[in-house]
Amino acid sequence: MHFLDSWGRYTPATEVFSTVDRFAPADIMPRFFFHVRSNDHCLSYDEFGLDFPNVETACRRTLCAAQDLVGVFAARGQDPRDHAIEIENEAGEVVLHMPFSEVFLWDPQ
Repeated sequence: MHFLDSWGRYTPATEVFSTVDRFAPADIMPRFFFHVRSNDHCLSYDEFGLDFPNVETACRRTLCAAQDLVGVFAARGQDPRDHAIEIENEAGEVVLHMPFSEVFLWDPQ
């Protein structure tokens, strides 16, 4: 899909949407990275991250999604109590570290 830009040129949709953020810096959402750790070793390292409006939203959405991972641990024969989920902000600061044993007990309400 292409769009007609303000100069009358056809531009691919991916370029149009990627330039929207460039011109509206106040609307840019922070990026967060999600890692799964096992006994201080990183099992899953997120290189790309996801954008959320704030830390609270990133944590809430991540914890809701993480509750679905109980089946993954069971299928692998792993004890979720040996693992934790970490959320890092763009500065590399850990904004949430929660063992999966607590994730599975967490009530999103």
